[in-house]
Amino acid sequence: MSARAVTTVDSVEAADAWREILGEAFPAVPTSALGIRVSDDSHARTYARQGWVEALDERYGVRVVATTQRGIRSPHAAKYENNGDLLFYGRKIRFEALTRGNQDVEVWWQVANTGRHARDVNGLRGEFFKAKQLNGRASANARENWEDTSYTGAHWIRAVLVKDSRVVAASDKFVVNIYNKSWPFGL
Repeated sequence: MSARAVTTVDSVEAADAWREILGEAFPAVPTSALGIRVSDDSHARTYARQGWVEALDERYGVRVVATTQRGIRSPHAAKYENNGDLLFYGRKIRFEALTRGNQDVEVWWQVANTGRHARDVNGLRGEFFKAKQLNGRASANARENWEDTSYTGAHWIRAVLVKDSRVVAASDKFVVNIYNKSWPFGL
């Protein structure tokens, strides 16, 4: 048994510890009960600021899926649903862009951290970037991007397909809910 499951006074951390021991059937604390939601994301870069024009083309499509793991060497990956349960600080998330259409496009990623924690520590982000490995280096696979969980709050990521400075497809925003026990909840 995990000492963390019985000694912590933090109900969110206790639920996570019990889920680690007993599996995903143990109930997580719902994000709705904690008031976590995507907040102001006006800092996210626009297509125009990137020098792109939105010209969606039905021949192309993209959606994002995600898996999480506790550490880079952890053999156990778990599917993470859009706007799913809280993930704790220090988790690793692998995002994959599932694309449709010709492969003659560039895949770009965009992350927008939102909320008080990210804002107060200058971690909002919002730029477009090429896929990266967990170590921050460029990824050989443009459709696979790794991120760490850091800031308490709801954040989003999306994949964008660009051809000749035209955005031909963009995924929906994939929301990730994060809990860092060293930072209280708040928008």
